[in-house]
Amino acid sequence: MARRDAYVVAAAVIAVLCISSLRLSTSRSRAAPPPVAHAAALTELGLVAERLATTAARQEKTLASLASSASATRSAVAAFERGDALARAPSAAAPAADGATVDGARAPFVFVAGLEGTGHHWYKSLFEQCGRRCRPSLVGPLAWQRAAAVFNSKMAADAPAAELAAAAAAREAGEGPGATTWILNALGGRNDDAMAALKKRAPLAWTEGEGMASYPRAPAPRPNWWGTPTPDHKALQMPSLGALADAFRDGAPAAAQLRVSLATRDAAAIVRSVCDKRNFAKSVGGCASEVAILALGAGALAAQVDALPPPPLALCDHFAFEDLAKGDAAALARLGPFLGLDDAGALARRVKAPHTPSAPGPKDAKGQRDRATLVAQLAAAQDSAVAACARQRRRA
Repeated sequence: MARRDAYVVAAAVIAVLCISSLRLSTSRSRAAPPPVAHAAALTELGLVAERLATTAARQEKTLASLASSASATRSAVAAFERGDALARAPSAAAPAADGATVDGARAPFVFVAGLEGTGHHWYKSLFEQCGRRCRPSLVGPLAWQRAAAVFNSKMAADAPAAELAAAAAAREAGEGPGATTWILNALGGRNDDAMAALKKRAPLAWTEGEGMASYPRAPAPRPNWWGTPTPDHKALQMPSLGALADAFRDGAPAAAQLRVSLATRDAAAIVRSVCDKRNFAKSVGGCASEVAILALGAGALAAQVDALPPPPLALCDHFAFEDLAKGDAAALARLGPFLGLDDAGALARRVKAPHTPSAPGPKDAKGQRDRATLVAQLAAAQDSAVAACARQRRRA
């Protein structure tokens, strides 16, 4: 209120000063009374004053909304830290970031979407801690087979895989919300089932399942049907959020919610992981090629998130690996309702995901300059995916 009053007073002062100036100018002039232009100027000043008052009111509303959000976040963190299970339990409309909602009346289907090295193994360990409440879904590996049908140029498998995925979505969502969080990747266990069901409907020339379904999916260490991985082959091996969304739209449009947990990590740490520690870059010709493929993966992920249907059928939220790995209370307080796990904090403290420091990067000046360039490119690509996730939430 004080801010709005200040705007109004300022506008009034401006108007008074201008009127006084006009009168003084008129008294010193031999001309006729103030021309029409002066009257128009006064009218414009009145409109400016009105706009300033409207702006002040809008800013007060925004500040009130921010204060309310901050209060809710503080309450959630406090409840998480004191172990208040009731306060942390998901409801039929538990708030996620930016006002989007987790729909507790729908069965949760969680897909961890991120580049190689962004924490898929951390999520796997977390899901393993929750026992039968977290179960691998058949929808995930069937959706992966739709993606594989495209990049393997074997489209005869696409339609059968889509039909099987929709049927699996209907069957799993039919068990209702509350009892099970269905894991679409990062847990495994249904690849063989998906392959067996699909082979009854369409001939397959490949044998690989979705694995962790990172962007891109890292090829198996043994040669697969396309032989030793090359940059162009690996760059095509991206999961498909569109295939997942199709399954829930066609099989369980009112009973399921596709929850995309966007996983990111500091770009320099990702590059150290894939180029220096795990040495994924060796199979594609070097670190620059590996990072270029990861940047393409982030771009594909951003485009797929942008193409998702709006909530409540699908919902994206962003979680940085660093926050989860260090047990950040605010991040885990958001993660629990998003995954449908009211005890996510306690489960996270039991996570045994292997984590060893990444190997050091290049030591010479040129190598360090080149590495900095690659890191910057990857960081920008990841940021595009984070922005797409925020846009998807705001489409509610």
